Amino acid sequence: MDKAQFTATEAADYLEISIATFRRYLKAQKITASTEVGSTHLYALDTLREFKKALKLTKTNN
Repeated sequence: MDKAQFTATEAADYLEISIATFRRYLKAQKITASTEVGSTHLYALDTLREFKKALKLTKTNN
């Protein structure tokens, strides 16, 4: 399942954040697409998993 890829909406759901917050992270280049299919960007599960851990660490330290 580590090869799984998510759309932006699915990735935001996985990260437990709003799509608006997800798009802010994209704009800040904190998250990048692993694949582009036409105009659709896909995000790799392993990348999202690491980012989610980083978000939890940040929340814990605040």
